[in-house]
Amino acid sequence: MTRSTLTAAAAVSTLDLYGDPVLHVRSCSGWWFFNLQRSTFCIADPGTDPAFVTPSTWQPFVALQLSDDDPGFRVVLDADGQRGLWAQRCEGDCPRCAPPDRP
Repeated sequence: MTRSTLTAAAAVSTLDLYGDPVLHVRSCSGWWFFNLQRSTFCIADPGTDPAFVTPSTWQPFVALQLSDDDPGFRVVLDADGQRGLWAQRCEGDCPRCAPPDRP
């Protein structure tokens, strides 16, 4: 599994789920949880506690590509690197997630 240590990214944190380390990444499309011991991940609605995510929701992944220099991240789903998911971390006052201004 590939992952870099993110020191400045407010959108990434680590938590404990039943003894396994879980990486929590906030994105514009939802909250991503990565169980690093089991190489599984899931995407949940913002505010979801990963303890309440059903076991069938967790899917396998091969690698997680994160960088301090780029808000984008990629989840590699197969050994060939042909299938994957891409999203952007949502940090602070994200202009992509902000509700539109209303008159």
